[in-house]
Parts: sequence; structure tokens; C-alpha cells
Amino acid sequence: MESGTMRNQNRQLWLWGTAILFFGFGDTFTSLLVFQRGGTEANLLMSGVLTLFGRTIWGFLLIKAATVMGAVLTGRWQPRFEVVVTVAMLMMGIFLVAQNSTILLFQR
Repeated sequence: MESGTMRNQNRQLWLWGTAILFFGFGDTFTSLLVFQRGGTEANLLMSGVLTLFGRTIWGFLLIKAATVMGAVLTGRWQPRFEVVVTVAMLMMGIFLVAQNSTILLFQR
């Protein structure tokens, strides 16, 4: 039988995996598809940072990887905020994938 601590750790790992799946991979993949169709970055902060690093796929991937790593490190180093950081990352990832999917499906 699992202890409460083990269940909490498993739940947290599941949350991290799902958050990284949506925010890290899902948003990146759908964003790159939007860019391929001539779309631009809607997030003003991300767009500004892309201007600094260059508006390339590699610039986007570098910024996205740094953002994901920053969230993971923050959550792991500050355990009292880990659930909040993970859930926020997951919710943002779901929103961004939905937004990009809507653009891909309904805009020409």
C-alpha cells in the first residue's frame, strides 16, 4: 500500500509531466505550425524577447526551453510553491494549445 507521501509525489510527477507536455511540447509544436502559416507571436513579452534573440525557430525554442527549465527549477527549489507553479504552467499550456489550435483551424 502506498503512503500519503508516495501518492503526493506520484501526483506531482504526473502534474509536471502533463504541464511539460502541454506548455513545453504542445505550445511549441502548435506555435511553430502557426509561424509556418505566416502567423506571428501574439504574446508581447515573448515577441519582444524574440526580437532580442532573433525571430527564428531556434530563438523560440531557446526561450521556451529556458522558460520550462525556470518553472521546473522554481518549483523544485521552493517546494511550497511547486503545486502552484505546476498547475499554472499546465493551465497556461492548455490555454496556449487551444489558442493556437483555434488559429490553425479557423484562420486562413
